[in-house]
Amino acid sequence: MYCKCGSIEDALRVFKHLLKSNVITWNAIISGLAMHSRVDDALDYFSKMERAGVVPSDVTYIGILSACSHAGLVEKGRAFFIHMINVIGLEPRVEHYGCMVDLLGRAGLLEEVEELILNMPIQPDDITWKALLGACKMQGNIQMGKRVAEILMDLAPHDSGSYVALSNMYASLGNWEAVANVRLRMKDMDIRKEPGGSSIELDRAIHEFVVEDESHHKAGEIHSMLEEISEKLSLEGHRPNTTQVLLNMDEDEK
Repeated sequence: MYCKCGSIEDALRVFKHLLKSNVITWNAIISGLAMHSRVDDALDYFSKMERAGVVPSDVTYIGILSACSHAGLVEKGRAFFIHMINVIGLEPRVEHYGCMVDLLGRAGLLEEVEELILNMPIQPDDITWKALLGACKMQGNIQMGKRVAEILMDLAPHDSGSYVALSNMYASLGNWEAVANVRLRMKDMDIRKEPGGSSIELDRAIHEFVVEDESHHKAGEIHSMLEEISEKLSLEGHRPNTTQVLLNMDEDEK
């Protein structure tokens, strides 16, 4: 609970005062540390877990592989994956493969990722392919991205994510005709993208914001403050990075 609420120090304090720990409590703290990008601490607690004589479970390895992914520790991630199979004797689940796809994809090893997925002894799910698609977008590999997107469209034909990702990849190349074709395909299949949103807790109240939504009771004040911040940034010489504004418009509008 403390980890998920962002209070990692409280989580550590509770863990250290446990009279008795087991694989579940070890997993909770290792996964929590990984969640907060405390990678060195997560690896350290994994070592402590082994020294305490607690045998890691498959959940332990999801946490530790996730930590390696956050930090880009490719060799360590590979070593843990092999250790899980050859030393502990655990069969990797689709979640473990997902962690490896994320780890290798962030490192730009897209061919290795594709080979890993194609050789999985279990059927890869759409989440695994989505991780590779995200890596293709990040690395700018349009050819592989198109191939993966088509696979995803077959697996989950009404999930907007693969269509939007493919559209954004075309947009990053300025191929607006291809973007229009993808959007037309979505329209023909009545596929709608869920609007992006965010939320924040302030004084025990949850405030939610959705793209182009003016319904918040303080929307005017919020936009006024954003304009003030933007002006101050400009005076300090800041120039916004518009490369991720994947719309066919001029630079000023972006």
